[in-house]
Amino acid sequence: MRAESRSPNPHHRRHLANICVEDEDGDLHNPTGTQVLVTTSGSITKERFPSFCRHFVQNLPEGMGKGGQPVVLVFDGHASRWNYEGLQYLIDNNVYCLCLPGHTSMWSQPNDGGANASWKSNLGRELATWCSVHRQLSADRVCRMKRADFNGIFISAWAKWR
Repeated sequence: MRAESRSPNPHHRRHLANICVEDEDGDLHNPTGTQVLVTTSGSITKERFPSFCRHFVQNLPEGMGKGGQPVVLVFDGHASRWNYEGLQYLIDNNVYCLCLPGHTSMWSQPNDGGANASWKSNLGRELATWCSVHRQLSADRVCRMKRADFNGIFISAWAKWR
């Protein structure tokens, strides 16, 4: 779902509750600029990968990508990344992919040690806060985190990190 779009079906709408705001016409708007793509499985698919590629290129800093400095995008070898349209779009926009070999991201994790370490730490603090609040429920009322809960935690962590 882009920053502004037609309202999703009711099943998807509840997962977007903490990310989007609804206007008087019932349309959802995303004031954060975060792109939300919802799939039935909850995972990225080959069909959705080109949308991710377009969003990635559109949000590159000025002077990066097409007509500017080349960009390296690191991702794992999941089958959903093997979409010709998406990969060609990245190449056409001066974005070059570094694909980690399958089943190695557990030990290779190039972003966790540097570029994403502070983000991961911030997200961890937000998750810990959520857990501490929700653990205080009685033992007979188990509270499980729902997608909408995580969306809110993610947006809160992102806003503090930026």
